[in-house]
Amino acid sequence: MEVKIHFQSVVGSDEPSWVGVDSVILLAVIATLACLAREVYTWGFHLRGVPGPFWNTFTSNWTLFRKGFNGTLYDWEQQVNEKYGRIVRIGPNHVLTDDPEILKRVGGPRSAYTKSDWFAISTRFLAGAESTLTLGRYGQKDIHTSRRSLFASTYSGRDNNSPSVEDALNTQIAELVHAIDTKYAYTAPGLCNPCPFGVIGQYFTLDLTAAIIWSEPFGFLKQESDIGNYFQTLERFLPVRAALGSLSFLPLINPILEKFITPSPKDKVGLGHLEGIAQKKADARVKEIESGSKDVNSDMLTALITKGLRGKDLYGELVASSESPGAMLRIALALLVVTPTAYARLNAEIANASLSTPVTDAEARSMPYLQAVLRETIRLYPVPAEMYKQVPPGGDTVGGYFLPGGTWIGHNFRAMMRRKDIWGEDADFFRPERWIEAAKEGEGERFKMLCGVVDHGFGSGRFLCIGKSVGMMILGKTVVELLRHFDFAAANPERPITIDVYNLYLLRDQMVLVARKGKRDVKE
Repeated sequence: MEVKIHFQSVVGSDEPSWVGVDSVILLAVIATLACLAREVYTWGFHLRGVPGPFWNTFTSNWTLFRKGFNGTLYDWEQQVNEKYGRIVRIGPNHVLTDDPEILKRVGGPRSAYTKSDWFAISTRFLAGAESTLTLGRYGQKDIHTSRRSLFASTYSGRDNNSPSVEDALNTQIAELVHAIDTKYAYTAPGLCNPCPFGVIGQYFTLDLTAAIIWSEPFGFLKQESDIGNYFQTLERFLPVRAALGSLSFLPLINPILEKFITPSPKDKVGLGHLEGIAQKKADARVKEIESGSKDVNSDMLTALITKGLRGKDLYGELVASSESPGAMLRIALALLVVTPTAYARLNAEIANASLSTPVTDAEARSMPYLQAVLRETIRLYPVPAEMYKQVPPGGDTVGGYFLPGGTWIGHNFRAMMRRKDIWGEDADFFRPERWIEAAKEGEGERFKMLCGVVDHGFGSGRFLCIGKSVGMMILGKTVVELLRHFDFAAANPERPITIDVYNLYLLRDQMVLVARKGKRDVKE
């Protein structure tokens, strides 16, 4: 029996038109095929000619999700640039480049490129809150510029009477040295107590961040415990965040995901717990300032509040600080303890230098081999994230390929920092001497070029990391003070550290043996 559907005639006939189900199905199939054809055309021709893995032309979701979750995305991205060239298509709307000249163009001061929605997804750690990290997307240029200016002057302390960031760093370095000296350093054989420097270094970094912002550390280092299970929770959270970060449809579902997986200040554990502490500090400081109290600390938090930041705008900045300096510190020590020549040369430079106690930022920056060690560490382990920018409306021709407006272009820092045509055949190895050698070549032009390539890891123009100078100060001063006080050796030389990559470095299993140089620290 044939089932029929009744439609009124569209030509004015009084007679009904009967259409069979087969015809309806045929029309539906035709419409579906037309839609698919349109999508295939968009996928196939939107970035026509840009080389890359074939199936990623149609969808990259499974590849990026799987590799992001298991921590292999970083290695895979290096391989695709090595295979396909300087610019490669890794998704329907995603390209990746390891060309410093392209990154210079994208991040130039006059560039019309903006941040992509990747930043709203991968760098937001408080639902609904914007920060200098998330701002800068299409239509946000003015507010981003204003916020950067506010934060840059606040970091320096020149717009208030706050103690400098360097003073806060000196205090926390002293706490770090004291903790290692009294609990782990030994002066005689048989008294060895291996130091979990990977954990201690994490505690130091978070305490330093809090001390810089509101003049009081969280207390991780003093208690030597994972307050609120922050790091344990982070190990579970980062793989999920890394897996979701590059999905093509994530901007559509991100509001839902924020509700269910983004940390909340009400959480009893993890990042949300620290957010809760930060918000209580901020709310209490606002009340102090509004009450006219004369005992308000002159620190970064007070400066931000005085300049008008309130609510989520303020909260977002408090939890947006990067963990990168702490990761670089731990990686630098891991590289040094398994590279005896570099370790000995840096120790000699520190011993022979005329340094203040503690070493000043200016003194650390004037030490050639120390700076070579830091640059080499950052070169081998640059920021492990694509930092996708968005091509401006109207499109742009990049690396010989036309990229339509709205295309996401990612920065493949790892591949760029290990290109043999830039760094030489030993590009995969830790060799700080390459920087000393480059400085002696000609007029130092090669040294300037190499510094410029590494500096891309910090961004440029209006995308420049406002914490770059502070981060380098943290690294330089801390490394010097640690090596002035102690000798370090890897407890497990075959694997001095385990490094997993999930848009941030997740560092584990870093145990070191510590021998004191000179007398025991007597700080109470």
